[in-house]
Amino acid sequence: MVMALSQPLSALCGQYIADRVKTGKNRRSYEHLGKTWLPAIGDREIDSLSAADIEAVVDRLEKERAWSPATRTCALVVLSGLWGWLVKKGLAEVNICRHIPRVSGKMLNNTRKLVISRVELKKILRHLLMEPRVRDLVLFGLATGLRLGSITSLTSEHVHEDSHGLFVEILAKNGEEHRTYLFDRARHILEQRKAEGHARIFTGPNGGQLRQKYIRKHLQAACEYAGVVYGSSKWGFTFHSLRRCFATYLLEDGVDPAKVMKAGGWLSREAFARYDQEGKESRRTLKKMAHLLESDKED
Repeated sequence: MVMALSQPLSALCGQYIADRVKTGKNRRSYEHLGKTWLPAIGDREIDSLSAADIEAVVDRLEKERAWSPATRTCALVVLSGLWGWLVKKGLAEVNICRHIPRVSGKMLNNTRKLVISRVELKKILRHLLMEPRVRDLVLFGLATGLRLGSITSLTSEHVHEDSHGLFVEILAKNGEEHRTYLFDRARHILEQRKAEGHARIFTGPNGGQLRQKYIRKHLQAACEYAGVVYGSSKWGFTFHSLRRCFATYLLEDGVDPAKVMKAGGWLSREAFARYDQEGKESRRTLKKMAHLLESDKED
């Protein structure tokens, strides 16, 4: 049950988007709330909505707009982010969107094709030697399991250190803080980029924002060199596929799935199933990935 708020959905969406923009997120990433969800749900008060209400709207939109499973998932991720923020702010007890099925069996089968082999990964990294900024981005993503948006938004304010080591702390898509410890190559990359003195840690060639168009251009060229299909199609590989590789490689090397879930910030088995291609603390898991990366260095 959601706590009685007596606040309309539109007002809370506005507060949520403003809060996300303050953390460095792009406002356009949240346009889905106003363009899709507000008209479909109506400007109802939050305390009048249940998981069943939201699921009914999702099912209706999926049918009317012929959504693919991937589109359904993306739409729900946006709405789940809002509810996660409400929980964090103490405005709701639970994220009701977590109880709504996101992924069909068909989608699960499709995502299993989006993990590349370690040999293919080495070829991609070899080609990216000509573009070290994108190469560092790929290595950092593989070592941490972080999403592209989270990595490119990193600033010095996100970097901290305690008795366990250096870590970054970000606001995850569900509105909760997620801490990721950095070891070996990931730590070296971050310290090297941070020393450049720019506002963001990962920047473009001129010190400005590292644009997604720039990243896609060089990652696509590297994939073509490695013989890997690039793009967000059924068989395509994108930067987000590194998150699947992060989970899969660790599981292949015998890491406990529960530890991989914690290290990658997955809060449910259902969500983790989309990344688990093989079917004691998160720091140890991240150390394991750091070790795997070091052992896979090119000669």
